[in-house]
Amino acid sequence: MRPKLLKSFIVVLLFWFLFSTVWWTLASPETNYKALVALQKLLPFINLKVPAEISIMGAWRVQISVLAYWTAPILLGSAMFGAVGLGLVWTQAARQSKERAEREAGSGSFREVTITRGELPLPKTWPRDELDLGADDDSALSRMTEKERVLLGDVLGTLSAHPDAYPGEGVRVSLLEHALNLASKALTHRRYPGLSAVVAAAHELGKIEAYVKRGDTWTAIKDHDREASRILGTLTSWWALPEADRNAVMMAVKFHSRPRQIPDVNGDPAIYRQAREILDAADGAQAEALTEQKTQTLEKLELPDLILEGFLQALPQLSFQSRGLPKGVQAVAWKVKNRVYMLEIKLRDTVLAKLPQEVRGALAPNPKERSRLQPFTLALLKALDEKGWLVRKHESTKLEVKEALWNVKAGKLEFKGVIIIDVPEEYMTQLPKEDSMYDVAISGTLFTPSASTNAATVAGTAISKGDLLGSVLKPATPREKPPAPPAEV
Repeated sequence: MRPKLLKSFIVVLLFWFLFSTVWWTLASPETNYKALVALQKLLPFINLKVPAEISIMGAWRVQISVLAYWTAPILLGSAMFGAVGLGLVWTQAARQSKERAEREAGSGSFREVTITRGELPLPKTWPRDELDLGADDDSALSRMTEKERVLLGDVLGTLSAHPDAYPGEGVRVSLLEHALNLASKALTHRRYPGLSAVVAAAHELGKIEAYVKRGDTWTAIKDHDREASRILGTLTSWWALPEADRNAVMMAVKFHSRPRQIPDVNGDPAIYRQAREILDAADGAQAEALTEQKTQTLEKLELPDLILEGFLQALPQLSFQSRGLPKGVQAVAWKVKNRVYMLEIKLRDTVLAKLPQEVRGALAPNPKERSRLQPFTLALLKALDEKGWLVRKHESTKLEVKEALWNVKAGKLEFKGVIIIDVPEEYMTQLPKEDSMYDVAISGTLFTPSASTNAATVAGTAISKGDLLGSVLKPATPREKPPAPPAEV
């Protein structure tokens, strides 16, 4: 567009120059003479011959003098200034065109991927400390390949660069120490020690982005597994693994909490089997490490005092069965004089909410372990028994602390999984003034008492899933026998 506009401007300029020249040439001789006199006054240093008079025949000489000393220099100067301006404009345009071409040209590369236009967007990278894990540092590391050691070093280096990240529930060490513990236990795997250690440590990467601290509480804002796989995917050492190992490690990290959703990768079932195997090894290491670290955390805490403090705070908030209980509110506790009956599952949720987060985490159940009672319930029973509040004996039945859950009958309903305590007089202000409106009686034990503890038991009942959930069971009403048919005569 610029060359066309310049060409049009030059054509218009030449047209009007020629038109004005022809018009001035055809003007009267006096007009030409006045122009020559004016030019002499304007440029006195030029030797112009101005005739005393002019005629029609001599007008052409006057016109030539004016054109030679006025029009030609003006045109030449205009051309020079125009050329300078054109050069500046052209230089600026060329520079901008070059910058645009460089900007639009492809730049950047990522794992052998390049781009022909624009700038290749690169994934976010996280700070990482340089760690060198040599096989001589630990005999267990000698079971890993060089690429696996480099990857494990990058994973641990990334964790090391985030010392304030969330380490996990009930874990009082740093995230790096926790990951080292996991990796060391996963290295005992027989077939894939290196990859199992990598998966166990790499899954902890997700805590860097998935959890944020709000006040004194850590809150999950993103999916842990997805964030771990996203950070792992940015590590060049992960990309350097053999393709099958690389895919298996990524699937094990990305679907750590949902192993059954691991997809089929490239139609190769061996990758799925390998991912499940190293994931199982990482899970086993995690369960073992969490158990050890939670035990260490509980040993450093004044657990009985903390639990009793939380219990006393939660006691007034329990829904005691009494007259005037709002409709739709389920009773979870009953009071008879100084004796209190409490559903274990409801009491557990209420008291846990009153405890510090590190205590809640340390008392959280391990999903990989099966037990009849959760760690919190066992700790609460021990604390109440040390205080002398826990009821463990009824008539001829005496229970151990770890089994001190009863079945009670309140009115016509039977409740299973009930903790019974006798509250001292000084704490009676924490309880409602009125007793429960229904008669409450012990109907049996939740667990069958140990043979070494009792010679006789009172209606001991076997444990079931419904019992552990504190279910409410309505007693079965006996059916009346149908009348016997009349005897035939």
